[in-house]
Amino acid sequence: MKIIKLFIGALAAAIALAIGFALYLHLADLSVYEAEIEAAVSDALGHELSIEGEVDIEFGGQLRMTALDVSLANPEWSNEPVYVHAEKIQIALDTWTLLSGPIEIDAVVLSGVTISLQESADGTANWHRPDDPIQADSLDDSDAPILHSLVIDNLLFSLESAGAAAQKIDIGTLTLDRNDDGVLSVRLSGSHEVESSSIPYSLSTGLLVGTEMIELSDLQATFGEGEFSGFLSVRIDQEKPFVTASINSPRLDLRFAQSEALSEGVADNEVVESVLVFSDTPLNRSWLNTIDLSARAVIDEIILGDDRLHDVNISIALADGALTVQPFEFTLGGGGFSGNLTLRPDQDTHVLDLSAELKDFRIGSLAAEDQKFETLPPLDLRIELNGRGESLHDIMSASSGRVSGTQNTGQINLQAAGFLFSDLVTSILRTLNPLADAETLTMLECGIYELNIDKGVATIETLAIQTEKMNIVSSGTVDLSTETLDLNLRVKTREGLGLSLGGVVNSFLKIGGTLKSPAVGIDAAGSVTTAGAAVVTGGLSVLAKGLWDRVSGELNMCSDMSDSTERAPTD
Repeated sequence: MKIIKLFIGALAAAIALAIGFALYLHLADLSVYEAEIEAAVSDALGHELSIEGEVDIEFGGQLRMTALDVSLANPEWSNEPVYVHAEKIQIALDTWTLLSGPIEIDAVVLSGVTISLQESADGTANWHRPDDPIQADSLDDSDAPILHSLVIDNLLFSLESAGAAAQKIDIGTLTLDRNDDGVLSVRLSGSHEVESSSIPYSLSTGLLVGTEMIELSDLQATFGEGEFSGFLSVRIDQEKPFVTASINSPRLDLRFAQSEALSEGVADNEVVESVLVFSDTPLNRSWLNTIDLSARAVIDEIILGDDRLHDVNISIALADGALTVQPFEFTLGGGGFSGNLTLRPDQDTHVLDLSAELKDFRIGSLAAEDQKFETLPPLDLRIELNGRGESLHDIMSASSGRVSGTQNTGQINLQAAGFLFSDLVTSILRTLNPLADAETLTMLECGIYELNIDKGVATIETLAIQTEKMNIVSSGTVDLSTETLDLNLRVKTREGLGLSLGGVVNSFLKIGGTLKSPAVGIDAAGSVTTAGAAVVTGGLSVLAKGLWDRVSGELNMCSDMSDSTERAPTD
């Protein structure tokens, strides 16, 4: 994540601020005064160092330096050029290593540190430095200072980036201790603040930084209500980094990541309502070529909004710009999801292959305020999809595949925004339910869905719904390039209910409009002027017509849904 990268960079700046003093001691005459110290360190770091308080140096077997009110500033940045400030810096180092090298820094203690990073819309930032600071020319790898212990008390890190919500990380204490093998023991705790919400966290790990690899071992962390353990290694000795990671967690809290994703790119709380279900915003695929990755996560519970996923198992591989997620498994409310996905480059675009299966799955976004999650109708669904394009809309417009499934007894919120074709289902029920204005919920007794997708046109062979008041059978097409609907509909009231739907009963209905805004109306032309088989079927497909015959002769079409979806034998 960008916030983590910037935090690591900012932490490096704070450490550089401290090491700069030791660098000066190695390069300059110790008899000079504060102004010369500021000038030497400023040259080494590439930005201006300012010491407003006292500087005290004590000599002996260990050289100790203390400086108060120390700042690091970017003079080219007009808005708050100071981006690192420390109330107090204390450095203790081995005096002999000033002559023999490399410098051995026994301990660095920083107190009251503030790191304020700012980034403009054009990509410029207050932490940007000259390309060739003197520090890079002054020391080779063998002379680089060795830091054995670092303690930072009361570190406040903030990031203001154009078009994104301001973020703050408040660290009570951060410690790094280097052992004889060169491994740093890292421990920190504090809170992360975004949009007036504060999330506590802690982390401890072993950190090994080498010329070929960076490793985080024995990683233990908490974030909000979540916690996880694992390891992370990054090979840096090749053209692009290769990351290997493994995470195990009894509980992972992703509500923070969800709020970040929603706020990214939205300025002044402005939300643009799209007319499309599938977004035409180009997918951000640039990151696919920045690293290669092999990662596995096993998580008992993920907190995601109002939903909690359980038994999560996911493996991710990224190589040469091709992303593979296989498997991806979890349970939600007693139902299960399993699937796999690949996103691979092909010429100037990317190809998506998706396979997924849902079993007894309930979608929490359909729940009304006065409805319990367990009363939602469980869904069994199988999805096979292939497409290509620059955006999700492009991919769906060129897609081929199949969607088939059934839905069992439960309540549907007639006012809820749905998932995929559920907007269409709720629109039909709102239009045909004579009590829709007075009822928020309707009882769905079963649903049968069969869709075939070919070159961006989804043919709905069967969309059959039975509620406590009526049976509905529909078929037709959805042009995914325009998301326009062209469906035929037949409706039959359930006998003995004492209800009348007036002119729509047994009429030939049409569904037009779009996936986002379906429109249901009576097809007067079809019911009056069409003759022969078209009148009998009402424009339904052969499969839907056979199901309609069953519905017309039976009160309950849910008695055997598997028979309802059987296809007629072919020659």
